[in-house]
Amino acid sequence: MKSSQVSRADTGELLNVWNCGNCGKMWLSPNYAESCCTCIECGEPIGDSDFYGSRGHATHKDCKNAKDEAHRQKRLAEAEKLDRWDGWVFCDGVGSNNGYFPTVEELAESLDWDWEGDWPEYAFVCRSDPVMDSGQMIYDRIIESAMGQGWEDMEPDVLHGCEDFFLACKAFSEANKEVLSYYPDYTRAVRIPRP
Repeated sequence: MKSSQVSRADTGELLNVWNCGNCGKMWLSPNYAESCCTCIECGEPIGDSDFYGSRGHATHKDCKNAKDEAHRQKRLAEAEKLDRWDGWVFCDGVGSNNGYFPTVEELAESLDWDWEGDWPEYAFVCRSDPVMDSGQMIYDRIIESAMGQGWEDMEPDVLHGCEDFFLACKAFSEANKEVLSYYPDYTRAVRIPRP
């Protein structure tokens, strides 16, 4: 993209500022101004309707999708392949839950019901982590928030009931220890059965 150095309107003096020849965004570097509306993948100019990312780090939507698919295929090729999995799975772009399904069978049902593309052969299995910690993080965040509402150099020891509050945070975390969040485990993939 053709960039130009900006000059002062009153004196014409050149400033250490350049603007993008396409969108006009100002940059402190001519290199950034040149690449502002240029795809980082293919090097071609990007129009507003095909823009993905942020200025200076933009890509065409198709280039991003192709890169993401290549990355997914690489992960899939390197993943251990499983024939069975009892738990959550992840298949990007499928369903209304951001690609997450409680079982591979539910994923297969969703694909059978409304999938129009090629049937994916594998989905990544998921690992789980407890949403709650020991209660310490909850306690620390709330105390920190309370301290931020106080005066400068306020110390937690001016607050009353902190020990009881900490025990309540621990009890809350313990009561919710079975609440889990799920993340793709890109090292293992399970075959998606056809219904």
